[in-house]
Amino acid sequence: QEVASSAAPARKFMFEGEQEFVESLLKKYDKDEYAKMARDMRLNPYQHTPAQIKKKVEKYFKYTAEGRSKDRSAAKMLPC
Repeated sequence: QEVASSAAPARKFMFEGEQEFVESLLKKYDKDEYAKMARDMRLNPYQHTPAQIKKKVEKYFKYTAEGRSKDRSAAKMLPC
């Protein structure tokens, strides 16, 4: 028997604001200084944890390596 998965499919893009957030952190800090990034209240006003920032940075590098940087066309195709 097959059980339908209730998990939503993974996003195929990264929001532009999320990319700008990661870029601003990477301008100030080295790639692996997640704890320092998390403590920076000016650049991290939503108080993301080091683990959350690490995921965002890894995702950022994955998407920029694929050439999808700041591609907003996929954002317009979100289901209502």
